Amino acid sequence: MAVLESIARAYAELKTLSAEIVSVTESKDDGSSSRGEHRTKVWFEAPDKVRIETSGRNGMILVSDGVELHTFFALPKRYSKSPAFARKFVPGEFRPEHASLGATPPPFLFSRIADKVVSVEVLAEEAASLLLSVNYEQMSHPHLWLSSPVQYSIDSKTRLVSRMEGEVSVRMPRWDHETARKHTISFVNAVIDGPIVPDVFTFTPPADAVEASHPPGTGWGFSGGGRAGVLQRPGGRGRFARHRAYEWEGETLIERSDIKMHDVDLIFERRLTLSEDRSELKVSERIIGPAGEVTHDLSVPLA
Repeated sequence: MAVLESIARAYAELKTLSAEIVSVTESKDDGSSSRGEHRTKVWFEAPDKVRIETSGRNGMILVSDGVELHTFFALPKRYSKSPAFARKFVPGEFRPEHASLGATPPPFLFSRIADKVVSVEVLAEEAASLLLSVNYEQMSHPHLWLSSPVQYSIDSKTRLVSRMEGEVSVRMPRWDHETARKHTISFVNAVIDGPIVPDVFTFTPPADAVEASHPPGTGWGFSGGGRAGVLQRPGGRGRFARHRAYEWEGETLIERSDIKMHDVDLIFERRLTLSEDRSELKVSERIIGPAGEVTHDLSVPLA
């Protein structure tokens, strides 16, 4: 635990960090398997400035300057903006209680690496590195959990994570389906407390991108009601099934949806919390798909 706490302090004391991330996801399901690799560039300036760029045809750019958050998706070329994060974490922070090992963007800030720990073991120790195995508490999420210890390779000098791997299981109860995914994340070309050009945290949309901060309705019809329903496009093509449930966790209202769209399974979890003076609504949303997940948070002023 002393080693983990020293790692958490190293991240909490960072002034700046930039790095390249290689994320590999492997899954096995009913005799079939798949493997995906994604490359991401990240920049961080304490306390809350972040830029994250995921490459590829389905790439994404996320920029927070501490005031506004911009999110751009390469396909389609759409971007949105929202108020900066009034929350307890920034994009890219590892949250063990939410099994965010497979998140998109991938975790690269580990100030909470020592939270929710059940046990930790030093597997190997060399002059330049440590290999740790960490078991975390199982969270209450019914669909998603860390199903193996998380292994960390730690740079002995900087106390930063150079590589991590672990397994996350996803359950789709509506369709009695469960998948285990192994995630391996490597950090290369990391620069600690170096200068970062201020423009990095300024978002400039591509000339042909369309703003979609308030996207229009889809024009689909709905039949069904209550906790479950079926959505079908006019003409009968493209069916969509949903199972939705609500519950309270303290003062937070949690909405969970299992969705099947064009035979693709998705999970949505939305957490709604009012500030004590009822002047602000905090919204935290997590979307889990077959190849990874995305999390985002925003605040809505109420008064």
